[in-house]
Amino acid sequence: MGLFDLQGWANGSNLQATADISTRLRPVNRANHGICIHSLTLHGPYPFDTAGNYTLPSSVEAAARDLLIPFVRIYAGYEDKARLGSWSLYADRLAFLLGRIGVPAENCIVCIGYPDSSVEVPPSEYALGVNALRAMGIRRFELFEIENEPYNRQWRSSPPWSRFTYDGDGEAQYAEYLMAVWSALQENWRDGDMLLVNKHPAYSATTQYWHRSLLLRTMHYWQQIAQHRYMPGSVARNAYTLSFEQWVIAVTKQYTAHLLQDLDLGSKCVTEWWSSSVNSDPGHPAFPNRDGNIYGLIMGAYRIMYVHEMDGIRSCTKWHLFDGNYANVDETKRFLVLKPYMPSKRGYSYWLFYYLNRYVGDWLHPVSGTAPIVTLQDAANQNQTALKTPVMVSSTDNRIYIWLLNCDWSNTVNASITISGRTISSASGVMLKRDDPDEQGWTDETPAGLVSDVSATVNANTVSMTLQPHSLVLLEVS
Repeated sequence: MGLFDLQGWANGSNLQATADISTRLRPVNRANHGICIHSLTLHGPYPFDTAGNYTLPSSVEAAARDLLIPFVRIYAGYEDKARLGSWSLYADRLAFLLGRIGVPAENCIVCIGYPDSSVEVPPSEYALGVNALRAMGIRRFELFEIENEPYNRQWRSSPPWSRFTYDGDGEAQYAEYLMAVWSALQENWRDGDMLLVNKHPAYSATTQYWHRSLLLRTMHYWQQIAQHRYMPGSVARNAYTLSFEQWVIAVTKQYTAHLLQDLDLGSKCVTEWWSSSVNSDPGHPAFPNRDGNIYGLIMGAYRIMYVHEMDGIRSCTKWHLFDGNYANVDETKRFLVLKPYMPSKRGYSYWLFYYLNRYVGDWLHPVSGTAPIVTLQDAANQNQTALKTPVMVSSTDNRIYIWLLNCDWSNTVNASITISGRTISSASGVMLKRDDPDEQGWTDETPAGLVSDVSATVNANTVSMTLQPHSLVLLEVS
């Protein structure tokens, strides 16, 4: 596809490209459309109370199931287990929830440690938890993340914080803990994957620790890398001080580039991600709505398009499915997908994943041509060169799906995609677009005002349409 390295693309005022359906680049990895489940009991009484009673409102459960979620990650396993009383009940409740929302157990990463890594879970408890989870029928849990953000002393100035210091001693302590957990698991460990948590240097005060050195010193003890890859910006350069184009094009590429690091050592699971202006409040009255509204939606779509063309990414899980806050607080504004306390609410990101999961095929295909290419400064004042109108094409045996983004806030762009290798006759789909940059990013139970039906003309095997400003278009071509 060449989205990231621009291979096969030249600069032009309009989008004119060719997609070769006869060439299959790789299977579509639907796990890139994953979503985190926060926990079973820690966010108030949802989705379970501490007695293990299922409390999720039926409308919220149905909405989650309608997302067609392909992959999830859940954390705080040990704390949930302590509240519920046993690992067997924890495993039963988690398997029950996944069954209700339609996610196979093997498509779930379980992080057993405490949310802030402040308390050590004995390695023997990992073994007990893993054994209980992997005993849940034919479809077993296979992916386990060792700690959640154990490097969090980098940004936390006071407790609760990680028991691991953010230096060489802390890295060594985590490595020893990882080895101890691995040893505890060996008696019954067969085909499961243990995920080591590490951190990219660009997020760090130091590039020496908690990065490649940690991966290398523990390679025998992990099978995949777990990383968080939020797109946070900075106090001076964020979604309110940068232009829309800088934020969704340059900053997205800046933080997506980090995913390429260390893939020579192993594949990665991005266990949390999204646009997040946390700790970068510029004093704007609408802060932090842009993380969750059309800004975040376009940014998220671009990131997912990038990740689809990357080798070595096992999964990406957006933070997070069931918002547990009572009030309209900052985390709700940023990350809302579904809110059990407000069952009728749907985040803009809900509709993003709802439609992405319906407009995607089984195979990715190469796309090349001309498109507007821009060079913009990112959150670190570095230049990033990228497509202003990225495109992705996938297919099944009898359908073709085209994703089109226009990352220009003010201007339309004419787009034409010629399909090579298959005869086509029609193209229609949906457009996601909103014009208020500061509104809260949620709707009621229908996406009216955010999502509209669109169609494109088809002539001489070419799909043509005008892309509206700051919009995502998803087309089914037949």
